[in-house]
Parts: sequence; C-alpha cells; structure tokens
Amino acid sequence: MTGDDVTVAWQAVLQPGERNAQAVLQDLARVCHVGETTHVPGDPHGSAFREGKRAVALYIFGRLGVPLHPTGG
Repeated sequence: MTGDDVTVAWQAVLQPGERNAQAVLQDLARVCHVGETTHVPGDPHGSAFREGKRAVALYIFGRLGVPLHPTGG
C-alpha cells in the first residue's frame, strides 16, 4: 500500500464529519492529551508516555486531514 492508499483506508474507517467518527476523534483527542501539555512534573517516564499517546493521535488526525482544536474539556 502507498501512503495515499493508507490515507484512503483511514478515511474509510473514520469518515471525518460523520457523527460517530466525530465522537471517536473527540474522545481520542481527550485521552491522548491533544491540545494540552504532556508534561508530568517530576515524572519523565509519565511525560514520555503521555507524549507517545499524543503522537499517535496526531498521526491519526494527520492521516484523516482533521484540523486540530484544543479539546476544551
């Protein structure tokens, strides 16, 4: 599969703009700390773990072409 094929596959699974996809992406943004700091004071391993989660979410949003917005709670 090419990069474009993978992007099409992601978009087929999570259709941006579709109601359920929006709910899933909002939840992903929330649990993966998109739009907020990943720093955990005094815990470099916790910070790295949270940043890893955030990186995965950013990859997914990038593949879908979804603009990033702070989660806002």
